[in-house]
Formats: sequence, structure tokens, C-alpha cells
Amino acid sequence: MERELTNPYINKVSNELDVFDGKACSYGGIISKIIYFFLITFLGVGSYLFIPIPKKYISFVLIVAVAIIIIVPFLSYLILKATLIFGSIFCLAEGYIVGYFCVKFSKLYNAIVPLAIIITFSVVLVMLVLYGTKIIKVNQKFRAIISALLLTSVVFRGIIFMSSFFTEALTSVFNDGGLVGIGIAIIILMIAVLNLVVDFDNIAKGVKDGFAKRYEWILAFGIVTSIIFIFLRVLKFLAQLIGDDDDE
Repeated sequence: MERELTNPYINKVSNELDVFDGKACSYGGIISKIIYFFLITFLGVGSYLFIPIPKKYISFVLIVAVAIIIIVPFLSYLILKATLIFGSIFCLAEGYIVGYFCVKFSKLYNAIVPLAIIITFSVVLVMLVLYGTKIIKVNQKFRAIISALLLTSVVFRGIIFMSSFFTEALTSVFNDGGLVGIGIAIIILMIAVLNLVVDFDNIAKGVKDGFAKRYEWILAFGIVTSIIFIFLRVLKFLAQLIGDDDDE
């Protein structure tokens, strides 16, 4: 079986889980698991919206949720067979974070959340069409470039976060609605959108190469996290634009 899945996580998956056990990956199976992870994410959103937590504890709960989002993917990488469990925990925590930002940014503009949802799923549809019609082709070079850009963006975000303990200079530039802040937001959003094409390709190859049915959980988890990340970036980008307009 030819291996073109160059992402380290996917390579580990293909080495451990693609032993045929009588049931192979299918698009229907992947879609059902995508729906499952979205439902868990919505449960996380609902937990923020409808479970009252004293204000003095909100920051602590958010820190725990962020810690889960950072740590759980590594645990999932180490124990691939537990992706259902770790993915559920991740989506629940991420949903809580999504709920927090939805409430926060809705104070700027009531329709910002529906608008971000429409834009996000429009982007997903457009990228799916571009991939399906082969206008965008995923090859080894494309994957390497996207992986490098993703790693760079993660390192950059890490530097911004660490600098916030010493100075607000970088944080204010990155988060404000000025040209620099908006420009950086667009670049990070574009990287996330292009990575979505890699997720589509992973799914197509997983089904085509007949990976074991357990692989569906990893594929579904990957694309759900990508879509939610795009939604959060769109939401933040819209908030920056609206905030910039309010300042003028």
C-alpha cells in the first residue's frame, strides 16, 4: 500500500491501525463520527452557557480547558486507540472555550456568531469543492509547506503568549484591529483553511487505501478540530474588524 500521508501523526496512525480487521474506513462512518464530535463540542458550549459558575472561578475553569486542549492531543498521539475518549474530552473542553468567546464577542455585535458560522461552513464547502475538482492538489510538497506554516504559527503564538507575562507590547499589536493585527489574523486563518484541504486528502486516502474502521475516529477528530479552529479564527477576525470600526 503506497504511503503518501506525511503528517507524523497520520504516519503513526497508518503504522498502527491500518491492519485490515474485516471492516474498512467508509465516508459514511467518518461522517457519523464527525457528527458525534460536533455534538460533544456543542455539549461543551452548552456547559458554558447554561451551567452557572461564580465569576471568581471562571478564569480557573478556562485555564483548565486550555490545558486540556494543549495536553490531550499529545496523549491521543501516544495512545491512538483511545482517540474516541481523548477526542471527546478535547471537544468538550474546546466547546467550553467556544462558548466563552461566543458570549464575549457577541457583546460587540449581536450577529457576529451566526455570521462566523456562515463564513466558516462556506469556507469548508468552497475548499471541499476546490479539492474535489482537483483545482487544489495535495502532494508531498504541499503537505510539507502547510506543516511548516502550522508549526511556525504555533511557535509564533507561543512567543506572543510568553511575552504577555513581561510586556503587553506584542499582545496589543497582535490582538488589536490595526493593519498589523488584522494582517496576522488573515495569515493564520489562511494557513488553517489550507490545512483543511490536507484533512480532506487524509480522509480520501484513508478510504481509498482501505484503512481499518478504527481509523475513522482519527480522521473525524482531525477535521472537526480544524473546522472549530477556523471558526474561532473567523470569530476573532470579525471582532477585530468590528472593534476597529468602533474606534474610528
